[in-house]
Amino acid sequence: MNALVYRNTKSTVPNWSSIHEKQARGFAYETDKHFVHIYGTADQLWTVSNHLTVTDKKNGSLIDWVKHTFGAENIEQPNLDVGLTVEGIWRPGLYYDNEMLQGLGEAQISLRLAEQALLLLIQRLDELLLFVEPTTQSLQTYSHKARELLILACTEVEAQWKHYLQPKVSVFA
Repeated sequence: MNALVYRNTKSTVPNWSSIHEKQARGFAYETDKHFVHIYGTADQLWTVSNHLTVTDKKNGSLIDWVKHTFGAENIEQPNLDVGLTVEGIWRPGLYYDNEMLQGLGEAQISLRLAEQALLLLIQRLDELLLFVEPTTQSLQTYSHKARELLILACTEVEAQWKHYLQPKVSVFA
């Protein structure tokens, strides 16, 4: 099932006439009988506002509906169809731990290992900041603690990139 992603410029939904100003991103798809629109924000990180959803009885094409009802502009099709996810990649709408673990295809132990790795990075940064003040004047400062933190951070990034170089696409139910 194909979806559309676009910028909202208006709303014809009763009592929601200015919602497009704060919820400027639109996501839409169609079912057998209905069109579905989900509002979202369009800041630096696009997010979906699950609680702001509009459905309408199917009549005509999805693209005509989003243009007429939401003033859709810059309409694009996402890379994946509705219901398909890339395993291990966070997506909007995951809120509770059990949803997150299911959606990411991870076990509780993986989450704890990631938290431990993050904790180690933060502790090393905290140690470094005891000796080097984070100011523009100290940008040229060299220390073995800074080198250690950089190597540790690069190792973590490399491990994550290696894991995601060949992502697995799965159906999310």
